[in-house]
Amino acid sequence: MLVSVIYSAVSMVNTTGIPVFEYAIVFGLVLFLLIKDILSVSEVQRKTIISSLNMVIGPLLVLFIATVVYKIIEIL
Repeated sequence: MLVSVIYSAVSMVNTTGIPVFEYAIVFGLVLFLLIKDILSVSEVQRKTIISSLNMVIGPLLVLFIATVVYKIIEIL
């Protein structure tokens, strides 16, 4: 069972180590940024929710930047 989990995790990454789910990364990043923007102007502005959204947005932003850099290098 552990081997199948490791194999499925490795198969989600191409040869350079960039995730192949670039559309999911972009969709998730846009979704969480919209949620954060909506919550920042609402009356229910709680620091824990904003902090949780920041913890999600940070890694997605890093993955987005890595994907964009990879695509630019791939084109060149």
